[in-house]
Amino acid sequence: MFISLNRIKLTLGLLFICSLTFSQKIDSLTHTYYAVGNNTVLNLDLHHTELIITQCNSDSIGIYTNISVIPDNPTVPDAGIINRTTQTDESHVSLKIDITDAIQPHNEFKAYCNITIPSKTHLIIKNKYGIININAPQSQLEANISYTNLNINSISEKDTQSITSYYSTIKSCDINHLIIKGENSNFTANKINKIETDTKFTIYNIEEVNTIQAQTYTDKFLINKAKKVTITGGKSICFIDKLSDFLQCELNKGKLRIQYIDKDFNTINLANTGVHCQLSFDQNCHFYINADMRYCSLTQDRLTLKEVKSPNGTLYKGSYNKQLENNSNVSIISNNGDVSIQIKE
Repeated sequence: MFISLNRIKLTLGLLFICSLTFSQKIDSLTHTYYAVGNNTVLNLDLHHTELIITQCNSDSIGIYTNISVIPDNPTVPDAGIINRTTQTDESHVSLKIDITDAIQPHNEFKAYCNITIPSKTHLIIKNKYGIININAPQSQLEANISYTNLNINSISEKDTQSITSYYSTIKSCDINHLIIKGENSNFTANKINKIETDTKFTIYNIEEVNTIQAQTYTDKFLINKAKKVTITGGKSICFIDKLSDFLQCELNKGKLRIQYIDKDFNTINLANTGVHCQLSFDQNCHFYINADMRYCSLTQDRLTLKEVKSPNGTLYKGSYNKQLENNSNVSIISNNGDVSIQIKE
């Protein structure tokens, strides 16, 4: 096992009288430093821990932990607690904080961890029942979290980040490329270049996204600005304030609403079942439209359309503000889901 010469470990035990029943609360403080090289991988496996990650200017990883507990047996205060740091080589450091069934609610277990990392550190985080604040740029993030609040305040501008989230809340700054999976979570971000989702029962609040590719089930997307959107799945809601280029939507039940579609958009393709849609176009748009409305209606008042009745519904073909070239395209196949098209003045 690789042992750094810069490793310093200090453990202090502090005892406090907590109640008239002579129960004793013990704080265990640990400082550990590891000298590392470039492109270091830091692997964190934490439970019931509040974690803060900040950047350092040195070539070492510093790990500070503070674990508080009221032990059942003061002579073995760390019984049931795992607090272990290891370094296998100059590029791999790991920390594990966990508790066993020996720790009961009345033990009042609480763990706090502050880690400083050099730039370009690769973070692998597994966390359950915790709070995480990342305030340092790193080359890559791989997070698997449950019942956790994750706040990403600094991140690489070019690498791909990966998050698997269950029953958690995620708030992020600008991200280049994010892959997110899981269920029952709440995701908020400012600006994302590309996001790929495969989630259930999750709410997305995104201010601006260049490309979103969503595999969804019972999710809700609230997006202010989007360039390219591809969404496939069922029982989901997608509300977009401004769409500038492309939409591909294949949903089984749900709602789709776009408040404003830019005049220079390229393509909109809808192939939905049981989805109520509202599309609002800039008045300077010019596009061809083909619509196959099955057991539902298409409402509009500004388009030039030809209608062909069929046994199952109505076929529409026409245009809006047609030009001789560079027309955009709108294709709609809707089964049991009304579509409303509006022109914004």
